[in-house]
Amino acid sequence: MNANQIHEGRTAAEYDEGTQSYPVCDSSPELCEDLPEFDSGLGDYVTPKNATKIVENGVGGGNLLLTQANVGCGFTGNLITGYTPRSCPERKFVYLTGALNVELIGPTTYPPTGETAVQVNVLPTLLMTSSLDFYAIASLAGEQFSPTGPQVMRIRYADNGSGVRNQPVTGYIRETVDGPVLTIDLEMYLDAPELEPEALGLTLTHSLHSHEFDLHLSGRSPCFRMVG
Repeated sequence: MNANQIHEGRTAAEYDEGTQSYPVCDSSPELCEDLPEFDSGLGDYVTPKNATKIVENGVGGGNLLLTQANVGCGFTGNLITGYTPRSCPERKFVYLTGALNVELIGPTTYPPTGETAVQVNVLPTLLMTSSLDFYAIASLAGEQFSPTGPQVMRIRYADNGSGVRNQPVTGYIRETVDGPVLTIDLEMYLDAPELEPEALGLTLTHSLHSHEFDLHLSGRSPCFRMVG
């Protein structure tokens, strides 16, 4: 990922199935310290800090022009023999940058457990994510590549109980065996303003404009120490 929040995309021909390495890592390993690492015990890649894993629910393109889709890497095969998605679990992550704008309210009760916690109000703000490589198979043209470009995650105001979103979102900082942890559930919008998928010379539409999704956020808060 470079300073513009974009992974350097590669075509299928440039993709090395054997090493599956990022080109920038070959020349600048220090830039790749946060790439996911494989955990043999889990049998999967561990999500790095400030990252989120993309879990696919299928490879169908969902229309007559695009017949298959894959995130992170492309396909093997051709129009005659057919296509098979490549496997690249280490490339199915997006990396976030930004900070939550919060107000510390004071001691309260954490609803799920009844334990003492510190209430925080999170004000709507923007989080940026890195680009994600998107590949698809077009019916008459074969493999197509389209990076999403930097993506924007927008935190939404909470409902005031009357159907109007004008309230900050409530979160909680509570003590755990690992130290203070911030927990909050966010309703968000996702935008990919630079995504312009193409096939057969045509620009296709997509749904990543104010796409609604929910985010459960939980992580250590090293700046706080609970006392009592």
